[in-house]
Amino acid sequence: MGLPDHPESRLARFLFRRPCTVFLLTFIAVFISIGTTFGAGLFEFNTDSERDFQYAGSTAARTEQAYQVAQKAVLVGQTQSERSIEFQRGRLTLVYLARGGSDGNVLTSANIALMHSIENMVTNTSKWPELCFAGSAFNGCSAPASLVSYVYAQHNASNGALTANATADFLSGALDATGRNASQYGNLTDILVALNSAALEQRDSTSYFFGNGFDTTLRAGAVRARIDVGVPLQGFASEQDREKDQEDIVDNYMKEFRSALDDASTDDVEVLYSNAAISNEIVTELVQRDFAFVVGSITVVFLYMAFHTRSFFLAGLGIVNVLCAFPLAYFFYRVIFQVTYFSFMQVLVIFLILGIGADDVFIYVDTWKLSGQMYGTTEEVDLARAQFTFNVASRSMFSTTLTTMVAFSATALSEIPSISAFGVYALLVVGLNYLLVITFFPAALSVFHHRERRIARGLARPTCCLVPVGRKKVSEIAPSGTDSSNVYPTEHDVEMASLERGDSPAVKPSGDRSTASPTRSHESKGAHANGNGTTVAFHAGADTVKERGSGDADPAPPTDYTRGISMGYSIEPRKMEVFFRDTFTPFLHTKGKFVIAFGAVLLILGAVFTAQLRPPTEVETVLPSDSVIIKFDDAMRDDFPASPLADMTEVHIFWGVDGEDRSGLSFWDFDEDGTIVWDTAFDLSLPSSQSTVLNVCGNASALTERVFSVACFMEGFKSYVEGKSIAFPMTNATQFYEELYAFSQLDTTVRDYPNQIGFDASRVLRYAAVKVLTKTRSIVSVPENRDRLDFWTAFIAEQNAMSPAAAQMKQSTFQAWSWVETNEYILSSTVLSIAVSMALAYAVLIFVTGNWIIASLATVCIVGIVVDVLGCAWLLGWSFSFVEALVAIVLIGYSVDFVVHLGHRYTECAFDDRVKRVETAATQLGISIVAGAITTFGSSLFLFFAKITFFVKFATVMALTIAFSLTWSLAIFLSLCITYGPEGSKGSVEPLIQKC
Repeated sequence: MGLPDHPESRLARFLFRRPCTVFLLTFIAVFISIGTTFGAGLFEFNTDSERDFQYAGSTAARTEQAYQVAQKAVLVGQTQSERSIEFQRGRLTLVYLARGGSDGNVLTSANIALMHSIENMVTNTSKWPELCFAGSAFNGCSAPASLVSYVYAQHNASNGALTANATADFLSGALDATGRNASQYGNLTDILVALNSAALEQRDSTSYFFGNGFDTTLRAGAVRARIDVGVPLQGFASEQDREKDQEDIVDNYMKEFRSALDDASTDDVEVLYSNAAISNEIVTELVQRDFAFVVGSITVVFLYMAFHTRSFFLAGLGIVNVLCAFPLAYFFYRVIFQVTYFSFMQVLVIFLILGIGADDVFIYVDTWKLSGQMYGTTEEVDLARAQFTFNVASRSMFSTTLTTMVAFSATALSEIPSISAFGVYALLVVGLNYLLVITFFPAALSVFHHRERRIARGLARPTCCLVPVGRKKVSEIAPSGTDSSNVYPTEHDVEMASLERGDSPAVKPSGDRSTASPTRSHESKGAHANGNGTTVAFHAGADTVKERGSGDADPAPPTDYTRGISMGYSIEPRKMEVFFRDTFTPFLHTKGKFVIAFGAVLLILGAVFTAQLRPPTEVETVLPSDSVIIKFDDAMRDDFPASPLADMTEVHIFWGVDGEDRSGLSFWDFDEDGTIVWDTAFDLSLPSSQSTVLNVCGNASALTERVFSVACFMEGFKSYVEGKSIAFPMTNATQFYEELYAFSQLDTTVRDYPNQIGFDASRVLRYAAVKVLTKTRSIVSVPENRDRLDFWTAFIAEQNAMSPAAAQMKQSTFQAWSWVETNEYILSSTVLSIAVSMALAYAVLIFVTGNWIIASLATVCIVGIVVDVLGCAWLLGWSFSFVEALVAIVLIGYSVDFVVHLGHRYTECAFDDRVKRVETAATQLGISIVAGAITTFGSSLFLFFAKITFFVKFATVMALTIAFSLTWSLAIFLSLCITYGPEGSKGSVEPLIQKC
């Protein structure tokens, strides 16, 4: 009887016989993928923005986005005065902190001189007049909001530079830390009085300049300043005209000063700063630094893979196998599925797939070695071993791959773009890695196998193309006088006996290895004919290889293992396999119920601790605490009082915008603008509408505990028309729009009410808005933001209830407030994703094992892994925010692998006895699972040294997942199986399927 000819067998033989063809096809596919994506310009690494991580269904995010799109829409075809609009992205904010704790003092002549030199460095350049905020000057530069402006009194209005006034250096010798010369206080007091006087602009108040410690002693531990950039820049019509080009010009200018700012601190003063472009550059560098650890991860996985396989060749091609999955996955991700978002989160997949890919390689190699224990290592059985290995390993890996992909598919349905994109890419990489490990790696194993055989025979070392692999006919390689049809096993013989439930192989009882106890006749399908006409019977534990002739009932094992070339390893079981067979399984058999009780305690504690996870109550960050970004934020929050000039929350109340139509955009085009939907009922020419806007401004201004100021264009317009002896509210619609348009073009209107009056290029009023500057800091906790969001939502609802249909308003809240809804969605959606993943995993387990009892026991263990890891997260003091949600995704994908491997092997075992089934699963897979755990931990090990705290959490979750997966799979799951696992066909769903 020859080799079976079904597609699976033909593929296994092709992979073994034609490795070079497989290599060629694989690399062609990889090069086509790379060439297509790069050649067509489809590869783009996105810089993460706020929208990437926001819940797409957030009402706050949608209204904010609609208001921004409305502002852009009306500016099309219009011109704004050069540098008349403050460009927040370009703003440079400086903080000077005195060293020495409470005794430190920034206000010394030397420190003031330091401030002057730093600020002059930025403002005293030839480029600065082209970038500075014009403010009220419109022909020069607005002075920086800085104490230095009043100490160094001479101000050059042409470029905003500060120059020392030799005759009016008020602080000369006045404020050194030790002297505090009282005779000089009057000079400083004059300055402070001027700063507090109503004659100066509100933005130049002492509440902005000085920190919390400033008092009548005229000492301050902290001082801050702000330098503003204005848009549109020269050569641009408006702030929206080629917006990216304007950003690049300003960004490049500010980044020139980063090195000098980093080195500006002295022994007395620490200089901190904040600028969007520099901050993005810092974060990018930190991410790139941390991602450099991927080289270390690959090295660790490679070295352990080489140790486990005893081959650098196999380890190297195993790494190549894993890496090839990435360009192939990106091709499907970008070209087929049209996902345009790709950022650092997708790169994290490499740390996942290194562990998963190594685990698959171990499964394949260990199954190949198992085939040698079962069939021998002679050349005559090479194809049989290749087919056996392919059948068993591919099915085992398919079950774990399918459950992992199912877990990531639940993530791909997330309404947070970055999380969804991560799930899609991870799903594709996992799936393509599986296809490669059952095609590319078998070819690599074939090359390695024949290379080792030729070396053992003293022949020249071949390449994969040098030797035709397995191309001889059966009759040509069979020993003379034998039946060539029996040299290669049939389909049933190729698979281990555990794949045949109808007939079990000859076995020995678990407790007695001295005699055999066949459960079936001598003709069991668990045996096969070897090249010498004898029959080989094998135990599922693969502990011996026995030969028996036609009349032997139970021959002893051969005294030597020289049946063919050794290939660098013995057909004897390895030490760890012996451990799982002779020590570990008997322990579970006798102590299994205690292990189960331990598992129950772990499950209960994990569930209790997991239930304590809540959204964050404090401001969270993924950056290290010593980062200038974090230190700056901490100083702004802790060392300074609330001030209109600081980063306070702005609430924009607007009329005329109904929303944004994004129907023409895909989910992944979240950085693209949709089509604005105007409110057709909006009519500001009605007297009632004008009064409504004025009343809303008054009502907001009355909220003195929450509001600093209200910039209300209608108040300015009322004064404007009344100054022209026109009654307000105006009743003539045509006159109203003419006067409002004329008012909107005034320089003072552009300065005081920027973007509040939305006339388009056709002079049609599309929207109107007012700005409420609140006393809420921009950096506050989620509960505080929820309170503010609820308050202003209620305020708008209350105002709308009193307003006519033509003046119904919406609010564009501060961007951080959309994170309130995002965090709430993260919590609910992650819980739902876990539940859906568990349900789908249970269905997949039933499908791959065909047994509902094993599927149920495995699902309980997977739940145990998830709740234990999340419970540890709570013990570590973590909350449940975006970072934890993403690592929970990784947890779901990883938690299924080991349990599914063992469950699949348990049900595929030919033995009816649950003890022998557990022994088989533990002996054959235990070594692979332990190796997979080591490489997975090794792949994440270097992330513990990362600067980005997100990566550290990522590594922590991976390590915890591996630890609990080993505990729950090898100890608890196998204890459940050895105590309560199904025997025979109990729990099989096959009868139910047959009924259907």
